[in-house]
Amino acid sequence: MATPGTQYMMQAGLAAGMSGTQGMHSPHPKPVDPHLSDPVNMLPPDLTPDSKSRLALRGVGGKDVLVPYLSIGAWSWGDKATFNYNPTRDLPRIHAAWARLKSVGLTFVDTAQSYGDSERICGTLFRAMPRDSFVVQTKWLSTPDMTNTLMQAGGPKSKLKDSLLRLNLDYVDIYLVHGPIHPSKISTVAKGMADCVESGMARAVGVANYDTKEMIKMADELAKHDVPLSVCQCEYSVVRRLPEVSGMIRECKKRSI
Repeated sequence: MATPGTQYMMQAGLAAGMSGTQGMHSPHPKPVDPHLSDPVNMLPPDLTPDSKSRLALRGVGGKDVLVPYLSIGAWSWGDKATFNYNPTRDLPRIHAAWARLKSVGLTFVDTAQSYGDSERICGTLFRAMPRDSFVVQTKWLSTPDMTNTLMQAGGPKSKLKDSLLRLNLDYVDIYLVHGPIHPSKISTVAKGMADCVESGMARAVGVANYDTKEMIKMADELAKHDVPLSVCQCEYSVVRRLPEVSGMIRECKKRSI
């Protein structure tokens, strides 16, 4: 996990309105030029996902990872820096929420090494559950841990081992690079992420908070190791439309990301 001081600094910035990719949030977002929008980014009109619907994320050798359309963000589960997590107050609520989510089949959880104690809490939620009954996605944060820089391509795999211990699992379904803030080149990081897949510690890999060019570069570098880029996690909403107007979603569709 990130050191506590750095974790508080990063998350204080995010809580203040900082974006991973788009600077500061503005209370008065500018309208988007309609000529830049892509109507094809809407779901097909004949598709109405429910809690049983699944998306296929590309894995190695045609072994796709099936995930619900809705992922449960677990940043607030165990994070004190931004969400003031209090185990006495909040842990029973988390377990109650998880019981409800399980009852309807929404068991796709997004966590990260830098989300406070989230990975350990998720590990307790997964106990006694068949491994194929939930999907977990976690993220590799390269900084401020200098061992990642010193280990170069070995960094992602080393930190994933720590995540798996906290999650009490043998593998994660999806492993993301948390952002383009790694000192190492994208080609070096791609080698490390591919090693995670080839070792069986991750079924699929992706990136978070990358821009379009960085995403394409990572996809191309992973392809050299016969590993697909399965996911690009980014901010996208009515007022935060950069993935659409920058062509990122268009590139994702083209590349089956």
